[in-house]
Amino acid sequence: EVEGRFDWTGRRNLRHFIELCEEAGLAVLLRIGPWDHGEVRNGGYPDWLLAKDCNPGYNNEEYFGYAKKLYDEIFAQVEGFLYKDGGPIIGIQLDNEYGHCHGQGGEEGLKHMRRLKEMAVAAGFDVPMYTATGWGGAVVVPMIPVLAAYAEGSWEQHLNPMAPPASYLFADERDDIAVGSDLSSDEVKKCTVDLRAYPYATCEIGGGMQDSYRRRPVVTADDTECLMLAKFGSGANMIG
Repeated sequence: EVEGRFDWTGRRNLRHFIELCEEAGLAVLLRIGPWDHGEVRNGGYPDWLLAKDCNPGYNNEEYFGYAKKLYDEIFAQVEGFLYKDGGPIIGIQLDNEYGHCHGQGGEEGLKHMRRLKEMAVAAGFDVPMYTATGWGGAVVVPMIPVLAAYAEGSWEQHLNPMAPPASYLFADERDDIAVGSDLSSDEVKKCTVDLRAYPYATCEIGGGMQDSYRRRPVVTADDTECLMLAKFGSGANMIG
């Protein structure tokens, strides 16, 4: 929150969190940003960054400089816990919904994501998998696209009960175009890659849902269990 000061204490103790994942036998796919979204303020960008004239999320060296510092700091917290070290971190997710909720699309977006991957590798993140969110027109290449499915959607633009989501059907369609539909035109909703060229993996099976001004979703354990079953039955081989 303060420029130049990284706080890894208390609930921000990333290293201890990874230790707990290892104790529990959980594999970790670490999301290192820089823009993590997660329905938090400014998508995770600190206020001081937005106050600068460096156009966060775009291709400029000042922004990449701040992103490099972040990657270096995160790596220092998790060093020794990568898969190659016998640790639980099997992969890295870069940014989040890039080209969907923020940033650039097209060739400039591809250039941006390639640069972030190069920076992550240079920081020390040598892992079996690199992923990026694939829905809603987000820029994926050169990563594995990871997908989403939700029981509810706080982004829906009405007050009515949700119709039964298509994501509960056993189907060969991998991309749930309802996710984040408030920010997508019909054209932008389309996935930017051929999903059949990649393993079928998810990173957001909606076992929870934030409130919005418009909707107050209640998601039950049964909602979540059935959603995961539908994804397994539809061919997903990694559930996040």
